[in-house]
Amino acid sequence: EPMTIIGQTPEPDSSGLVGTPRIATTMSELKAAQAGVAISEARLKLVSADIFPTLSAFGGYSYGKPNQDRFNNTWNDYWTIGASLGWSFNIGGRSSLRRKASRYELISAQSEYDRVTEQVKREARLAAEQVRLMYDKYQTAREEYDLASEQFRMARDRHANGDLSSNRLTDIETALTAAQSAKAASRADYWMARALWYYATGSTRLQEGF
Repeated sequence: EPMTIIGQTPEPDSSGLVGTPRIATTMSELKAAQAGVAISEARLKLVSADIFPTLSAFGGYSYGKPNQDRFNNTWNDYWTIGASLGWSFNIGGRSSLRRKASRYELISAQSEYDRVTEQVKREARLAAEQVRLMYDKYQTAREEYDLASEQFRMARDRHANGDLSSNRLTDIETALTAAQSAKAASRADYWMARALWYYATGSTRLQEGF
């Protein structure tokens, strides 16, 4: 069936495929893992704070006529300063156990972050390799199309001179059509692979378009 190409995408290229792919820190997977580490760190600090005593201070100032003197007409003022010290006893080692559990949760969250980071990098490398593969495939299809075009041009000239039969010209034209279809398909495969690469690296190019 004939292929109808809507619009025109840029020519495939190998830009950005050299070296290690750059991973955007705004990827949802990385942000979720980072949030897990931050929550575990905050929980550990909160549990650790229960081990130490709590010291609070307060102060105040009062001014007025609580007891009016009808003759001297005096005013009274005074300062109030104090402190409060609280300390929860670690009965049965509950605070130590909670602190140890929170530390293990932090280690687990950090391990999960490292795992997610490595997985994202591995998927980005695989996506980049797929783009390289599709780029090479497109280059081969383009060369085959150029060769088929040249063969058809020469066959058409020979047919016009009576040196080539119509059936043979039709076969060469069919091969040219197949080469053209293969080139268009490989071009589409390349840009699909590139879109997956943008997604794997968290690139904003995926929203900007090609």
